[in-house]
Amino acid sequence: MRSENQSGHQWCVFLCDAAFHINHILGLQEISFSLRPGDSMAQIIAPDCLERYFTFIHEAQNKKSVFFHEIPVIDSENKPLLLDFSCICHNDLYLVAGTSREMDLCEELVQINHELTQTLRNRIKTEVPPADYMEQMSGLNNELINMKRELMKKNAAISRLLDQKEALNSQLQELIDTRDLLFSIIAHDLRSPLSSVINLMSLVSIDQGSYEDAMKAGLFRTVQQTTAKTMQFLEDLLQWYRYSQNNDLVQPLQMDAGELANEALSHFKEEADRKQVRLKVFGNDTSVYADRQMIAAALRNLVSNAIKYTESGGSITVEYRGDGQYCQFSVIDTGVGIPAHRLDSLFDIKANKSTPGVSGEQGAGFGLVLTRLMVEKNRGSLKAYSEPGQGTRICLTLPANQDAQT
Repeated sequence: MRSENQSGHQWCVFLCDAAFHINHILGLQEISFSLRPGDSMAQIIAPDCLERYFTFIHEAQNKKSVFFHEIPVIDSENKPLLLDFSCICHNDLYLVAGTSREMDLCEELVQINHELTQTLRNRIKTEVPPADYMEQMSGLNNELINMKRELMKKNAAISRLLDQKEALNSQLQELIDTRDLLFSIIAHDLRSPLSSVINLMSLVSIDQGSYEDAMKAGLFRTVQQTTAKTMQFLEDLLQWYRYSQNNDLVQPLQMDAGELANEALSHFKEEADRKQVRLKVFGNDTSVYADRQMIAAALRNLVSNAIKYTESGGSITVEYRGDGQYCQFSVIDTGVGIPAHRLDSLFDIKANKSTPGVSGEQGAGFGLVLTRLMVEKNRGSLKAYSEPGQGTRICLTLPANQDAQT
């Protein structure tokens, strides 16, 4: 009989008759029961759980094999213990195994198989004719092999279910984090501009006669600018959510890098002229493999941000270079620069915070967050280089072709 600690948990193995009276105690580890051959297994069952025990033996008698029934028992020191019981039947003999860790039951059965077989051989040899003994031993060994296979299948299924559960829990937590983040952004970045619009409109509507036409025009202009920026923020937020939840939206194709760079600058020519900021573009003959809509929007966001923080008389350059494997766009401005402590969190949605431009331009600070997501969805990366007063360079690196390693 095994009693030494080899697996670090409790188990027991009994050979019982059809009425589940114990014929032999085949093995115990880290557990003891007040049982002798001839006693009923019911003696070790917790009194309030006998119904669960009777369900187990009834199923064993009908199906001939059952696995992992959780049944509380009472040990010889009258201490409660929860075991998982399994049972197989052969020739009206029932092999019952209980373990405190069901995932290790298969291993334990394999480990005790040799000793169990030897014990049965020694004990049954004196009780049955040799021919019957060999037949019973062969049948019992086959049942043990089948039980091992069944347990291995169940262990594999349990392992798969645990992996699926872990993946689902991770996805659920990600969705919860996204939901909380969206609520936080909406509460912070929408409430303030909408409150300003409501307050301005309330002032005008309460006493319209107190405001001159020029003052009213200024108020309405402020309302228009605020609502336009709020609308842009909402569009960016919705785009960010759509892209973050759906990879199928990315439709890459081979494009000319110079065409994208020129297109991004031309979009802001009027604004740059008004602010007296020079726009420049140059690069080599190269292409990029990415989603056109996403990368065009990413470049526009970077140029828009550069204009916002570049003073009158400054310049913004879009440079593009390729080496056959990668294509890199660099948006370079001569603006106010970025403090070192903000560089690492510049594209982080949780740490992102907008600051006014050099001419007081306002924004929700969400454009760079969206830019990072769009670039990463296209197997690319973003990196910012800057010092206060020395301008900023933001490099956007993308695959130059479909086969590029990223």
